[in-house]
Amino acid sequence: MSANILTAARFFGDELPPVKVQTIANHSVNSMHGHEFYEMVFILQGFTLHSCGGASSILTAGDIFLMPPGTTHAYIATHQTWLYNILFLPEALRKCDVPEGAPLYSVPTRAKADPVRRQELIPILERLMAEADTRGEGWRRMVMAKFGELLVLFERIHALTPHLDTSNAHYRQLMRAMQLIEGSLNRELLLEEVAAAAGMSPGNLTRQFKLVTGLAPMEYARSQRIAKAAELLKDPAQSVSGVAAELGFSDISVFSRLFKQITGMSPSEFRRNV
Repeated sequence: MSANILTAARFFGDELPPVKVQTIANHSVNSMHGHEFYEMVFILQGFTLHSCGGASSILTAGDIFLMPPGTTHAYIATHQTWLYNILFLPEALRKCDVPEGAPLYSVPTRAKADPVRRQELIPILERLMAEADTRGEGWRRMVMAKFGELLVLFERIHALTPHLDTSNAHYRQLMRAMQLIEGSLNRELLLEEVAAAAGMSPGNLTRQFKLVTGLAPMEYARSQRIAKAAELLKDPAQSVSGVAAELGFSDISVFSRLFKQITGMSPSEFRRNV
């Protein structure tokens, strides 16, 4: 069955900038489809089994996936998946001085943002949506300026992303492991516990998990807990000790040490910089 093609006319008008951003909460499965424009997705929460170009892969929180025009894809399975959806026309790249045919934008491309980069991405995306909603003086120019920032950050994140396997025969088992991790951000997990949930040996889980995410299972679990902590710390009403307790850390010094190890900043320094 041929894929449904989403047209540019459906999403963009002559009076609008060639960029459109939206958030999608609890993204559901959908059928194979393509676009006459670029689509970039940034997974904010949860994970999804994604099919693109005939290969299936798991996109997890922090993943950015770019698809050029003509790419067909579908979301096969989702788990509490919240994402930012960024649609843009080729002229948006030209306006940002990205050469036509630039390799990074010519094929489906995946990048992985660490907890700090995630917090840099979110304000840019929120500002893009706010400008499109309020349409104040010079809003079109501001949209393109923020879109340029987004592209630079995406390119920097991609440069730091390890090679990730785009397809894995164990993806359903890995999704069970991720489901346990996502549902246990308030406590420390054991590798054996996650492996049992996946129905794999600890060694095999570690090998396959690292191929898909670039991280070992426990590294991934710690990264997700700290990403959640970074999100909570943006609320000035939340104390550092309260955030640590909410995420199951009985010792605030252990929490602070892990937070700095992953983000390069202490929780207090991070709060001052966001």
